[in-house]
Amino acid sequence: MPSDIAGRRFGPLSWTATLRRILAYRAALRPSDAQSLNDDNGGAFRALPFHVSTPEWLLSCEMIKSFEGLAPEEAERGVVIGQDTSFFQPIIAGADINVEATITGLRPARSGAILAATFETRSADGAVLHARTKATTMYRNVVCETTGDTPSPVSIAPPGTGAVERELRLSFGFAHVFSECAEIWNPIHTEYRVARRAGLEEPIVHGAALWAQAGLLIADVCADGEPGRLKRLSARFLAPAPNGAPLSFSCEHEDGAARYALRLADGALAVAGEAVYAR
Repeated sequence: MPSDIAGRRFGPLSWTATLRRILAYRAALRPSDAQSLNDDNGGAFRALPFHVSTPEWLLSCEMIKSFEGLAPEEAERGVVIGQDTSFFQPIIAGADINVEATITGLRPARSGAILAATFETRSADGAVLHARTKATTMYRNVVCETTGDTPSPVSIAPPGTGAVERELRLSFGFAHVFSECAEIWNPIHTEYRVARRAGLEEPIVHGAALWAQAGLLIADVCADGEPGRLKRLSARFLAPAPNGAPLSFSCEHEDGAARYALRLADGALAVAGEAVYAR
């Protein structure tokens, strides 16, 4: 990984939020939610706030290609370990948007190299800020030197015993469907050979997919099922979920703020995070 990487800027990457893309993304997350998939609702049809992860991902792919000395097989080992996104203005079907990124730091860790970056998603004319994301990615077994500022992940206490609980069941093929419908494709989530080369036993559900599923569940519990009321959603990814494995969701909330967790069947913490929502 290059040692002079901190401060590099990337983009703008242009992306159009077509109705087809918005519906496909929604369908990947909740294929049986007829109301969410009804675009003829008498008003402007909005993308889910979490959909900003698609253009962010597309730009991150361009970023990775520019890293001198990073082999393709090393790039495949990238796994998101943290995401914190603030949502400012909704993205409407048909909107043209631009996303830009700045690498803030790189540091070595026991398992590899940790890269920190900030993304901003704006309208094509730059007048409207839709979202800002702080993301950290682990490149497993990749060597690097410390440069810039890469904060350690913030410790988030999971919800207590009085939390609201739900079950999240994803099909074995969910990672494939999400990869195609969200245009966020990393073979570590879909291909056994790639996952095993990265040191995993099997493909995993992780990152943007679980972050978005958590966001929908938080909206159900805290915001009357309206994802557009979410103003911030963070996640610390602690353990991957095998494809098809059941997950338990817990959430406690008060005065427009929430803490949540997703756990594996054995009780291990997979994701912990926080959210802010309009009351």
